Amino acid sequence: MKFVLIVLFSLTFFSGLTGQNVVRGKITDINGETLIGVAVYLKNNKGVGTATDLDGNFSLTIKDNKPQAILVSYVSYKTIEDTLIFNQPLLIKNFVMEPVVSVIQDVVVYGRIKASSDNSLVALKQLSATSLDFISSETIKKTGDVNVATAIARVSGVSNTSSGLMTVRGAGDRYIKTTINGMRIPTLDPFTNNIKLDIFPSSLIDNITITKTARPDIAGDWAGAYISVDTKEYPDSLQVFVESSFGYNQQTTFKEVVSSNRSSTDWLGFDNGFREYDPSKFVNFIEKPTAYQEFVALGLGDYFKSLGITAINDENTKRLGLVELGLLGKAQINDKNAADAAWAKYNTPEYKGKAYQLINADAIESAKLLPNNWNATKRTAPLNYSQSFSIGNQTQLFGKPFGYLLGFRYSSSMLYDPHSRANKMINEGTDVMEMPHDSIFQKTSRQTNGWSGLINLAYKFNPNNNISFMFMPNVIGVNNVRDAKVYIGNDPFISPEENIKITGSSIYQYYESRKQMVYQIKTGHFIPAQKIKIEMNASYTNGTSNAPDFKNADYRPTTDDVTNKPSFIGGSILGTGRIYRYLNEDIFDSNVSAE
Repeated sequence: MKFVLIVLFSLTFFSGLTGQNVVRGKITDINGETLIGVAVYLKNNKGVGTATDLDGNFSLTIKDNKPQAILVSYVSYKTIEDTLIFNQPLLIKNFVMEPVVSVIQDVVVYGRIKASSDNSLVALKQLSATSLDFISSETIKKTGDVNVATAIARVSGVSNTSSGLMTVRGAGDRYIKTTINGMRIPTLDPFTNNIKLDIFPSSLIDNITITKTARPDIAGDWAGAYISVDTKEYPDSLQVFVESSFGYNQQTTFKEVVSSNRSSTDWLGFDNGFREYDPSKFVNFIEKPTAYQEFVALGLGDYFKSLGITAINDENTKRLGLVELGLLGKAQINDKNAADAAWAKYNTPEYKGKAYQLINADAIESAKLLPNNWNATKRTAPLNYSQSFSIGNQTQLFGKPFGYLLGFRYSSSMLYDPHSRANKMINEGTDVMEMPHDSIFQKTSRQTNGWSGLINLAYKFNPNNNISFMFMPNVIGVNNVRDAKVYIGNDPFISPEENIKITGSSIYQYYESRKQMVYQIKTGHFIPAQKIKIEMNASYTNGTSNAPDFKNADYRPTTDDVTNKPSFIGGSILGTGRIYRYLNEDIFDSNVSAE
């Protein structure tokens, strides 16, 4: 059972004026009829004004005691200008307006559509010639989804796999293209063209549109779906948004869970070098050296070089090495029985074992540089937590409109399953019902930490030219740990105590950190004479995906009745080992459109 407490604060600030002097009155036309909605404002400060009510009355508060020029304006009536002189705090002024005939040639109305609303996206869908679906910021607020991956899965036909990749109508991988504001971004995965969308927080997203059929104005290297994640734009007035979210899970929160050794910056979504290892210092073990390599390690290199021997590929050459080691007499070099006896004496720790140690001396020293942290650890799981903050406004810069939006989000969550179980049939024997089964009882955990930011700036040089810049950093780190016990028996459905045939253990530790730094610039231009609208967009994304020290330790005791000693065997696809993977992917995308 999961309980989520969300505390939401939304503050909107509006400016107002208070003053000491009040002018009141009534406004009528020449016939004595009251006029509703007549604008009354100061000539030198149009921000100080009011409008008449249903009875034609108005009341205007003025802060300054100095004489003020006042304007009374109404459509199809002559504008009245008068001077207010305050001899007392309350001044009564009535006005009679005369009609005037005006010819209006052009009316220009400027506005911005609210892309985060369902209504705007419904209208977009109705006017579109292609098949598309969407989910808006308005809807995401109602559902409480924390990232794009969970939000988009609510769209009909879209599903989110366990690995975080998206499928649309059953199509995934290379059939899906994902963009930010219509511009391509890196996949951060070496095996798929799909993108894990859990890196993008929903609190900084305006809407998500999914185009399902081809369109001439977008790239054609997709077939299943074209997903565009659009970031928030600046508001028309000052707005501050603060959101805090806490999640409690009775199976996980404040309980002891399986974990691994962590770096001091795991909480920020990346490893600070704690798991790093210099690959140039790594030396591979030579598990099966040749007889020539072994003899050279035992000091016979110069001897073979003098004979022009570079490799031992026949029994006679091997016997030369045995003779030099004193294990075979020169007179016995052609005696097969004596040579076999000498070879058997060579295959002992004194000779072959020593040669193996000498050949792999550098590999042994290299392995010692790896920390001994194969085992899983335990820790107390904290509350799931997320914090979002954003501030935006539209103001004046050098006398021109300037809009900005600054946003930030941090989140931390823990998933834990102490009772996970898997059953695998071992391919031995002919009767399926008699085949032994590999039953795995495991404890698994996944901790996710990440943060994202958004800087959106827009500037309008004049009504026909504007420019905007967007920067969006995204960082997320996921730590997966699995601690499993393995039981092998003929019945996978009874308890381990009754089912034990061979026991073993498997510990899996996989940490991945993904980063995306998205930079975008957009300009819009209108040429009135030719009535041409031109838009130019450019986007650059620096992406990295690091998986330092991916450890898989699969341990099974041997069933050899002679030695009765434990040994390591490969119990999974990777077997026992450590993997270091580093992926860098940068993408530059741009387009120019003219209408």
